[in-house]
Order: sequence, then C-alpha cells, then structure tokens
Amino acid sequence: MAWRPIRGYTSAWHPVRMMAHSGRLASDISKENIDIAISIVEENRARALWPQGRWRFLQWNSGSQTYLKSLEDPSYLVRAASAEALGGMPRGCWIEGDGCDAPTITELLNSIQKQEQKRAGVAGAFLQGADFLDKSFDEWLAEWPGAPNFDMRGWFLETLRTSSRETDKPHFISLEFFAHELFCCDPDAIAEMLSMGREYAAVLTATEQPKCIERLLPLLTKMSQSSNPRVANAIKEYLKARSTHAGLDLLEEESPRPSL
Repeated sequence: MAWRPIRGYTSAWHPVRMMAHSGRLASDISKENIDIAISIVEENRARALWPQGRWRFLQWNSGSQTYLKSLEDPSYLVRAASAEALGGMPRGCWIEGDGCDAPTITELLNSIQKQEQKRAGVAGAFLQGADFLDKSFDEWLAEWPGAPNFDMRGWFLETLRTSSRETDKPHFISLEFFAHELFCCDPDAIAEMLSMGREYAAVLTATEQPKCIERLLPLLTKMSQSSNPRVANAIKEYLKARSTHAGLDLLEEESPRPSL
C-alpha cells in the first residue's frame, strides 16, 4: 500500500489532538469531520491553481457529485467546505473553460437556496467559492452567462427569510455577512431583516456605513426606539458616535456558535 501522510501528527495539531482525546471534539466538529473538511478545502485550493486549459477535461456531472453529496453531510464544517468547493466549479467551467456542461449560475443559486433552507451554512460558502467578493449584484451577475436578469436581491432576502441562522465557521463567509455589506444603505432590506427576527444582522447592516446614516435615519430612529433594549441601545450609540459598527458590542450576538 502506498504511503500516505497522516494528518494531525505535526506539532501544530497538538491542541486538536488533545481536544479530540478529551472528548471535546465531537459531532459536527469531531476530529474526523475536521479532517474531511480540511481535505475538501485543500482540493479546492489545488484546483484554483489549474491552468485554463485544465478545465476542458472536467465534466460537471462527474466532477460535482462528491461536493453535491457532501452538502448533505450532518457536519456544518463539511457542508461549508463542500459548498465553497462547489462554488468554485461553475466559475472555472464558465469563465476559465468551455462550460463543462455545468448548470447556469441561476440554477445553482436556486439549488443552493433549497440546501440552505434544509441545513443552514452553505449559501455564504458557495458565494465565497464563486468569488462573490467586493462586488455589487450587477457586477457579479454580469460575469455569468444568462444571469444578468436574475433577482439577486430577492434571492438574498428570501434565503435569509426561509432559513435558520448558521453556526460561525472560521474562514467561511456567512450569508448574513455578505448581506450586511450589500444592504448597508438599503432601509427596506434592513427592515425585512428585523421582521425575520434577524436582529443582529439588521444592526450589523445598519451600522456598516456612516455615510448612509441620513438615508437610513427614519429606520434608525425607529430602531433606537425598539422594544428590544439591546437593539435600541446599540443604535443610540451608533447615532451618537457615527463610526462603523459603533454600539454593536452592546448587542449580544445571536449567531449560534459551536460548543467546545
């Protein structure tokens, strides 16, 4: 049998091994799930180094199956790693290669929305893999064949509305984090976040850009009078300081975190 290095036997992994042996790494964050998630991340990073011509050998139906299957995994770490890797595939197929018989980005977004509704934590990672970074809706959609008329704003809000809050994951961008940058000057979107019960996301979004204060002022005034004292106090502090995310520390973060 060919020799294969065993992950976790370098000094950098001592804390992980100690936590695994003590029983503190279990369920979603078991040593096995950490190993699997890291292996998927490494595959994705290696694929990012492919020369353009390498993409012509990839066929979507065969190449995507491992990630589509692991999107169903119970571990949120494995699901996020798989979603990011899956997001990198259509970008390579459509932009670097000849299409690979891949679905359109809008078909994939609708599929990812359904996955997010079943188990939260894949939509943000998918967008991260598909290079949805530092771009507007229109700029990103313009890169994809047949996508410019897709209602990306509606997709974001509907996905947030119909899914649960995801658990924080290191190095993976959440859907709420993407949303807070995209909707920071959009009072209607922030109001929708409040109506969904995503109060932390709403405050995070509303306090992102001080330059938007005047545009958001009617909503900010209403939020400062919220029956939730944490929301009210956070917005009052923001309006007083007028600096990015001032007052956010007064609002207890509601995003679920793993138990260690």
